Amino acid sequence: MRVAFLLGSGASVPASMPRTEEITAAVLSGEGIVRCTDGVYRFGGPQSFVAGDTPRVLCLLKVLSSEVGHYYGGTRSANYEDYCYVVTQLCDSESGEFDNPAVQPMIDKLSQVSELRPLMQSMEDRLRLFRESQSYIHDVLCQKLAKEPESLGYLNWLLEGVRDRNVEPDGFFTLNHDRVLEKALRDSGVSYCDGFGPDSDGIRFWEPGRLEESDRVRLCKLHGSIDWFWFPSRKTVGIPLAPTRGDPSAQPVILVGTFNKMQQYTAGIFADLHCYFCKCLRRLDSLVCCGYGFCDKGVNTKLAEWIEADHPGRLIVVHPEPDRLMTCSRPAIAKHSRGWQARGQLNFVEKRAEEVTWAEVRAALFA
Repeated sequence: MRVAFLLGSGASVPASMPRTEEITAAVLSGEGIVRCTDGVYRFGGPQSFVAGDTPRVLCLLKVLSSEVGHYYGGTRSANYEDYCYVVTQLCDSESGEFDNPAVQPMIDKLSQVSELRPLMQSMEDRLRLFRESQSYIHDVLCQKLAKEPESLGYLNWLLEGVRDRNVEPDGFFTLNHDRVLEKALRDSGVSYCDGFGPDSDGIRFWEPGRLEESDRVRLCKLHGSIDWFWFPSRKTVGIPLAPTRGDPSAQPVILVGTFNKMQQYTAGIFADLHCYFCKCLRRLDSLVCCGYGFCDKGVNTKLAEWIEADHPGRLIVVHPEPDRLMTCSRPAIAKHSRGWQARGQLNFVEKRAEEVTWAEVRAALFA
């Protein structure tokens, strides 16, 4: 049986990584966050910082939180991904990157808010505010995820799955930006390929052909990573093996935002990764999901097409409350879930990531 694993943010929480709610609270409060002179927003930054930039961004986010909260009407809580999605639309429309007539009324409305009016008098003012807000959310997220993972033993069931001789592991796909999975694999002595080449003067550069290596477990980070950076001289993404090898002001190559991520799925390194994801799905018998809330529309579409294909695959989901999970999932998954269950193409292992065993997942795979 050919099997792959898909992990979402919930799979990193037991490693003491911050939850979405915690990151959102930090983004909205701005407590202890300053914009340093290199343009990066940091917690408790050095004395050399640009005064006033964080308050400007927080002023915009405060107004947007009211607008976004009104839109959802209490059906769910908005998070940092929602705010980044809105800010990105505002920025793309104002810059002309993406024509969007529906966004202009929002820009006009924001420009009339008394607190924002001085910050949005000209197109240059608006663009600066929107771009700074994007950078702010991006930087706060990366700062929160930069902490060292703890107590990784709960992932042993995944490592047992990789070593199980009765399955052919096709690797890991993760939507997380953190380094939890890499550390777990490394600490357990599991050799993996992540699409990056060997050390080249302190940097590992992107070489997508390496994902085809058959003698190592594959690891694909579909939304990027906090240690991926763009190197203009090579026109590609690389992983610096030491902080001094990269530009300290450069932002990590990650995708942030509810629906705008999909715009990048066809560009650069993400085009390679998502192309490989689709290719891998076509040859899979089963996909094991853990920690994923089925809220990424692009990923959901790929999963639904795979399950409905002529050679249908089976989706095994590790989650303690399947009904609640499906209620919160997006329609591409939620509206088909009962039918897939009836056909035996969707099976749940009702356990938390830190409680489940490989024997339980294996039983679901071969049921």
